[in-house]
Amino acid sequence: MVKGYKWRSKKKDWVARNIDAIVQIYPRKWQEALKPDSTKPYDGQDTPTFATTAWRALMLYMPFRSISHLSDIGILLNPNSEVTQCDPANSITHNNNRWKHCLLWHITNCHDRT
Repeated sequence: MVKGYKWRSKKKDWVARNIDAIVQIYPRKWQEALKPDSTKPYDGQDTPTFATTAWRALMLYMPFRSISHLSDIGILLNPNSEVTQCDPANSITHNNNRWKHCLLWHITNCHDRT
């Protein structure tokens, strides 16, 4: 969702953003797609909605240098390996799998960071 307007509290009205719009990656209840859904295969983890939610979770909660570093499972398994570039022109299935696998790796391997 793109926010194309901003609220002016002094004048109590909305004004269109001329220069840049803010892309909202934190819509209401976005994390609902991370909950297991027993009515779908693999508890719903093979759906595009889960992949989008995985992307949001990684962008919001994991520190990263680039999108390629954030979404490359090879870097997570071996930090000395070459980064596989994240190409938006790749198939949706390929990019969705990148996000899904990285999120699941973080969930299973990074829970003891205290």
